[in-house]
Amino acid sequence: SWTPPANALTYVVEIDNGAVTTQFAAPEASIADRIVTTGATYRYRVKALSRTGTLSTAWSSYSASVAAGGDTTPPGVITSPSITGQLGTIAVAWTNPTDDDLSHVKIYRHTANVSGSSTFVGSVLSDNATLYVPLALTTYYFWAATVDRSGNEGAKTALGSAQALAVGDLAELDTVGTSRIDAGAVTTSRLATDAVTANEIAAGAVGSTELAAGSVTTSRLATDAVTANEIAAGAVGSTELAAGAVTTSRLATDAVTANEIAAGAVAATELATGAVTTAKIAALAVTSAELAAAAVTTAKIAASAVTAAELATGAVTTAKIAASAITATELAAGAVTAAKLDTGAVTTLKVTAGAITPVYAALTTGTVNWTASAAEKDLQTVASVVVTRGKVIIRASFTCDLSPQGSASVVGILRLYRGGSEIFDAQTTQTPVATLASSSNYVFSKQWVLDFIDDPGAGTYTYKITFDPGHTADGDLRRRFLSVTPMEG
Repeated sequence: SWTPPANALTYVVEIDNGAVTTQFAAPEASIADRIVTTGATYRYRVKALSRTGTLSTAWSSYSASVAAGGDTTPPGVITSPSITGQLGTIAVAWTNPTDDDLSHVKIYRHTANVSGSSTFVGSVLSDNATLYVPLALTTYYFWAATVDRSGNEGAKTALGSAQALAVGDLAELDTVGTSRIDAGAVTTSRLATDAVTANEIAAGAVGSTELAAGSVTTSRLATDAVTANEIAAGAVGSTELAAGAVTTSRLATDAVTANEIAAGAVAATELATGAVTTAKIAALAVTSAELAAAAVTTAKIAASAVTAAELATGAVTTAKIAASAITATELAAGAVTAAKLDTGAVTTLKVTAGAITPVYAALTTGTVNWTASAAEKDLQTVASVVVTRGKVIIRASFTCDLSPQGSASVVGILRLYRGGSEIFDAQTTQTPVATLASSSNYVFSKQWVLDFIDDPGAGTYTYKITFDPGHTADGDLRRRFLSVTPMEG
């Protein structure tokens, strides 16, 4: 253990046993090192990790070296033993105890069931072993004893007894009994063609659980078995079929076409939920004549089953659609056009909240006047524009009539601001047209139109347009318009 420094969250401990060093994390200011070797010498040092994630740059000093002592208590015994005789060997297995200092397991063997005089045959580090024995068809008994790192050996636990088989010995046996065959050893690949005949199968032994899917084919059926050749044309009618016997899985793709369906025969009660999928319907097979009124409900149609290819022109009328059957998932993007909507069909209840994007706009028909001025002036402002995603479309227009003072030209500058920052400007230099005989009296007339796309990011903004005549001028600007439309797509 050690004294924790201030602000320490956890620690890294290094262990040195003179041969190798290892490191591991310690959540507290102390450890108990149980994985040691008796007689070996160990020393330790520590680094601290702060709550801000900073690791100490230097290690602490090493602790004093200490020799690991041994204990005198043997580990727990093995459990769940098993033993199996195999060709030339005997396989044994068990479950090891959970002792921290478990080192290995010793295996003992005897031809008699006497553990005290059994012979040590080897040690293993796992929980199983395959053991070779001197003689096949001879019964051997086996025991297992656990050993810890201090060398303490636990009591011997019986693994059982078994015989190992030899190829020569098998050839001399009259029969191979059930006890000689592992579970699942006889697979299809071990059987010769036609090896299993009626004589080898006990009466009633083959039930549905013994037959693989599709294993009973025509060639496996005796004469007079049920095949297509044994069934007369038209022999299987509706009276031979149990209710619901013909399901979706029993129909081949495109098996049911318009010719097989009587007019009005397919109603909601004849269709299982989800039975009608795209693969079961021939192109244009379903017309209005085949559908009873309100037969097609949401529950009878698999997701995306009915596409344009399955519907004849004009097949879906108002009478064929159940109330509320068409939701957003049944409509393709752009499917609902003005021509598809009845007058007054779209009410407040039919529109999802937020589906209609707002347009922020301002229009003023009054004038902004210049009188011997060259100053930039505000024309129109739109405030509190909410943008959640996408870009913003900005449109503006106005008309100006200005007369420059002391100059034969005007430099007009239109500016666009977002908040207090200019994001766009446009200017033009134009020589006005003389409207009076005096050469000093000119009129500068122009229609200004702005289309601009801004990408401000999510937030709330104020947009403003201004105009600067660029020269001392008299006149006015009229019909000032500004609109801001968020593009939420």
